[in-house]
Formats: sequence, structure tokens, C-alpha cells
Amino acid sequence: KKKSDNKIYVTKCNGLRRLNQEIVTKVFNKEKFDEVEYLKISHFEINKRWLLLRDDKKVLFDKFTHACSDFISNNDAAEDDKIHINRLGHVCDIGNGMVTGLDKAFQISPSGLNERELKSTMRVIKAKSIIPFKNTDFTTYINIEERIDEETLKNDYPNFYLHLQPFKEKLKNRYQYNRVINYWEWVFKRNFSLFSRDEDRIFVPCKDRISCKDYFRFAMVDKTFYPTQDVTGIFKKETTKESLEYILAFLNTRIVFEWLKNYGIVKGSIVEFSQTPVSNIPFRKINWDDEEEVKFHSVITTLIKENIEKPTSTLKEVIDNLFEEFLIRE
Repeated sequence: KKKSDNKIYVTKCNGLRRLNQEIVTKVFNKEKFDEVEYLKISHFEINKRWLLLRDDKKVLFDKFTHACSDFISNNDAAEDDKIHINRLGHVCDIGNGMVTGLDKAFQISPSGLNERELKSTMRVIKAKSIIPFKNTDFTTYINIEERIDEETLKNDYPNFYLHLQPFKEKLKNRYQYNRVINYWEWVFKRNFSLFSRDEDRIFVPCKDRISCKDYFRFAMVDKTFYPTQDVTGIFKKETTKESLEYILAFLNTRIVFEWLKNYGIVKGSIVEFSQTPVSNIPFRKINWDDEEEVKFHSVITTLIKENIEKPTSTLKEVIDNLFEEFLIRE
């Protein structure tokens, strides 16, 4: 049905409190206040995703994906086929964290452990310990890799044995993944070979609420840290020339936040960071034949290296400004 006005009028109410008569009256009268946004958006177009998003925002995201694209020099190709959007999954290996089946049973203090037990622990980063650019803490987990019986557990790992006893029944009732799993073993060491690479990595909480903040928590962590199921790990592919610092800075930018907020998997103000949605993030590769781009990559890499241990309060703003000029400069 053709309409004379090619716009749809939308009211988005973003408040966390319940709607009441006062809010409804303000909305009815189109009054401006903090919790509401009045939009005019274009109608649905065939084969295009329809979002409750202002047209100028769509133009911004089009520029962003354009900046993250390669162009195929084929005059016979259809226009849409000429554009290849580079994604994070093209330059990084991404994996969801490992599963214990009962985290609190495997968390243990390293104090008082014998030598064999200390060698059978794993340093784990939990989502709560991740802030933008770095982690604040880690948790020690029981991680017995050798195949043993319960008697060996009791004799060789006495502190582990005593620690696990209060959780024994719950551990036995974990989902078994179609095999017999001893109660002192992790149920699913998903992506363990990926997480065992001898290289630093980027971690991000697998889910993050954005109702009260405007940033995500991508952090660079040491190669000795592992993630459990509440964290997703990101590793450079061997063929990727961009530094991990550059990738980290890019992921923590405002434009990536806005893109994920609108084009990612979002449910009730919670953004999902499992393998598929993280792989789908557009990524700005460097043109290594362009001196200005190589210089930009060097500036970003140095900036992160100099601030990774103690990020300054202005680091994110500086990176936002640098990337926005770089990405949306055309």
C-alpha cells in the first residue's frame, strides 16, 4: 500500500519504571523527557532488516559497514555482490568458555595446597572480574587432567578431596554429555585447545546488561588465563596482521557498542556475546599499502600498550574519537 508520507512515527519509552498516567499523558502530547524518544523512520524495504532506528543512525551504520568492507572489482556483479563486509570472525578465532557443571565446587584457595595440587589448578577469569581493556582479578579452579580413581584423589589430592565432598551429590547429578564423568572432573572442556594457545587473548562476558551503561567490557588477558561459560574468548588468527591491541581498541569503541545494541542479539537490554554474534561484528582491517593507515594502527597499538595496566579515565574517549574519525571520515 503506497502512502503519501513515507515515514512511520514511533515512540520508544526506555524508562525502567512502570508506565503511569503521567508518562502516558506526556507521550500522548509528544512532550520531551528523558525516558522517551520520538522517531520518524522509513518503511520496511524488501530484503533489508527493519529496525526501530532513526534514518540518520542507519546512515551512520551504513558508513561504518562500508568502512569495514572490501570491494570486488567486477563490473558484471550485482551492486550488493560487490561489497564484502569483513567480520571479526574472519580475523579471529572465537570460542565460548568451558563448563564445570557446578562452579562453586571447583573454586578453591591455593593457600595450603600441596605441590601436586598446585600443578592441577587453573587460573580462571570470571565475567565479574572483567572491565574495559583488562581484568581486575582471577579465580583459582581445581583442574585434574590425569585420569585417576577416587582412591588416588583421596591420597594424592587430599585438599581437593575434602573440598569436593560437600558438593559430591550435586556433582554426580550434573548433565553427563552421554559419558561417565567423575565428580572431580569438568563436564565439558569446550574449546580447551583454543584456550591453551601460548598467546594473550581477549575476553568478554558472554552476556552484558546495557540498560544503565554505554560500553562493553572487552579485556586483554594474559595467556595463562582460561574462561568458564560466562566468558567468551577471542584469539587472533595466524594470518591476521592487525595487533591484538588494535582489535581490543576497536571492540571497545562507541560505534561498535551502538552497532551491537541495534544489530546484535539483544533481549531485554541484555546483549549476547556467544560465538556467533561476536563473529558477526564488522571489523575494520588495515590497508597495509596505505602509510596513513599503517601509522594509525601503530598509534592505536602503542596507546593500548602504554595504558593496558592502568587505563586512564580518558582512554576510551581518545580511542572513540580516533576511530570515529578513521571510520566515518569519508
